[in-house]
Amino acid sequence: MNLGFLGAESDRNALVTAILTTLNARGICSVSTSAKEFNTQNRHYAIINTSNSRADYIKNMIIGAAQMDGAILVMQAQNSALSQAREYMLFAKQIGLKEIVVFIDKADQVDDPEILDLLECELREQLPSYGFDGDNTPVIHGSSQRAINGESAYQDKIIELLDACDEYLQVPAGDLTKPFLLPIEDIFTITGRGTVVTGRIERGIIHLADTVERVGLSNTTEKYVVTGIEMFRKSVDEARAGDNVGMLLRGADKNDFKRGMVLAAPGSIKAYTDFYADIYMLTSDEGGRATPITSGSRPQFYFRTTDVTGTMQFPRGVTTVTPGTTASATIQLISPIALEKDQRFAIRVGGRTIGMGIVKQLILRRPYLIPISGIVATVTGRGTIVSGKVEQGTLNLLDMSECVGFGKTANYAVTSISVSDKNRESAKEGDDVSILLRGAGKDDVVIGMVVATPGTVKEGKEFD
Repeated sequence: MNLGFLGAESDRNALVTAILTTLNARGICSVSTSAKEFNTQNRHYAIINTSNSRADYIKNMIIGAAQMDGAILVMQAQNSALSQAREYMLFAKQIGLKEIVVFIDKADQVDDPEILDLLECELREQLPSYGFDGDNTPVIHGSSQRAINGESAYQDKIIELLDACDEYLQVPAGDLTKPFLLPIEDIFTITGRGTVVTGRIERGIIHLADTVERVGLSNTTEKYVVTGIEMFRKSVDEARAGDNVGMLLRGADKNDFKRGMVLAAPGSIKAYTDFYADIYMLTSDEGGRATPITSGSRPQFYFRTTDVTGTMQFPRGVTTVTPGTTASATIQLISPIALEKDQRFAIRVGGRTIGMGIVKQLILRRPYLIPISGIVATVTGRGTIVSGKVEQGTLNLLDMSECVGFGKTANYAVTSISVSDKNRESAKEGDDVSILLRGAGKDDVVIGMVVATPGTVKEGKEFD
């Protein structure tokens, strides 16, 4: 099981150290205090911890959603702990966890047992608000530091915590019937052997000598043969949904891969930039914003192990969506991502999760291409207006575009479209258009460049 730790960085690290120290002291398993895995008497656990940067904590919790099967929420036995715990319970809900176990640390520093009982009571009242069982969720009181110091009574509490994890946290049944899919989390080069990609298998089974396809963050795909599979530093012949693996790929180069791509059974998934979604905007009490979000906003969208900026547009006549409400939206990403119907994602602005969404329909669009034939004007505070004829595809208002040519490549949102001196919401192949590129300066675009669907045109000096 992939076991996550939720809480302040110092609390999480102390608890992990206390667990590993206790397991060594009790002879249950022999591991170093820097280990990334451990065994109890009933189960094997992989430790899923987050970035050492508190500023990156929320982001890592969202993009690490594919890793966690269950989690321990670590909170301190103090009055302010519950407000922080609400934040972590919301994260757990957002990333789809069904069960958590709670460890109240530094319980030894509270003189009155009734204070601990009151804290636990208030916590249990809050748990159902985030989809967790307020009556049956295990809550253990203890002290990580005193367990680390070797005090038997507090190591007993660590064993009680691990027993609760064994009994209460359910190992999710991996989907073995669907085609193989692994979201890429990291990439390594092993001298003399080749390139290894790591991640947790989301579904299916992979065998040695199987062919996999790289999909996402590019308009092209590439196939590779799996020549090695490793789990916890042991070579295996196959791996299944739920397993954390490293995969050695024949003929692969480290620069061929990025975090956020996926390896999949060939032809089983495609990359898209455009889709329709149902979204829910979080209220301020849920950790979201207090003000509405406007149509045309450019938040970040988190899928599996990656984030990508995109434009979110609401249906005609809907200019804003207020916190606590749902809406339909058309979303265009600046880079193609491996997407599927009913896939969930998070919406982020300014370092805060402000909403959640689910993909309802994927849109396959022919890439548009507009050679720039004229620079109409630069509008202070808005951008630059360029003109040209749509050579192929359809351009929509608020589409993300990429300007390419003369050694320059930059992305801009299209905030105005004019065809025959009339404002339009789209321009189709053959139309003579003028478009406003938001944020483009007068020196950023020149005649001869092209405006295109992001990632579909590359600059070069040589051709056949």
